[in-house]
Amino acid sequence: DVNFNEVPKRLSYELSKINEKLIGDLLDKFILDLKNKKIISLKNDYAFINTIGDIESIEISKNEDNKVVKFINKNKKEIIVTLDGLGNIIGYKNNSIKTLPYGFLIENRSLEELSIDHCVVIEDDCLIKNKCIKKLYLPDVKCIGRNFLNDDEELRECVLPRTKYVSDNFIRSARRCFILDMPRLVMTKNGFMTFNNTLKHLYLPSIKYMGNGFMTSNKVCEDFDLPKLRKIGFGFMSDNRNAERLMDIYYHPKHTNIVEEAFNSMKRKIM
Repeated sequence: DVNFNEVPKRLSYELSKINEKLIGDLLDKFILDLKNKKIISLKNDYAFINTIGDIESIEISKNEDNKVVKFINKNKKEIIVTLDGLGNIIGYKNNSIKTLPYGFLIENRSLEELSIDHCVVIEDDCLIKNKCIKKLYLPDVKCIGRNFLNDDEELRECVLPRTKYVSDNFIRSARRCFILDMPRLVMTKNGFMTFNNTLKHLYLPSIKYMGNGFMTSNKVCEDFDLPKLRKIGFGFMSDNRNAERLMDIYYHPKHTNIVEEAFNSMKRKIM
């Protein structure tokens, strides 16, 4: 049941217009208004709503213990959202969007499957608190903003074939990630997989610049294949003795500013 006392005051008028019998479901931190074909945020989180757009039709079905909500928007694009038995969003499929907007599902902790096959840019603060995605495959994404999947400790596989630039705290808590496939990655900012201690082979054939705190906690990596590397920030695999020679060769105290300027310049080209 919805506790309307917890709903932000500025939404109270809008919610008061909804007949409770017409509310289809709670979608995580959202209410689905079936009569007016719209989604209302309970947490002032509008990025998720914006990715769906103006709704033309809503179809709800059950799949075992889960519920599947299929939206068709005014542009005839299909978006599929999967909910668990408690109404938490565990699946999101939208293969029409090009940009995942700032703060997308910023409060969500339960998403297990993310399908955004034609997305090119992920903006800052998307899915910061998510803890459940185990396999990440983003075939077209080129640039990722800060804090993407910052809290996800369950991630095992990360496959991003076209990604070139990632900002701060990219999959920072991915302790158990043992597959990292990013063949076109050119630059990372700070906090890249800081707490990972599983990856044994680091193969980044296109990487040139690494920010501070790159895989700081990793003690097990033994093999480094970084043929184009130019500069790294402080704290690069600081717990790993095998990485000491790379610090001696590529670390420079002014490196942070170089990475910041280069990242912003290259991001503008993509955008």
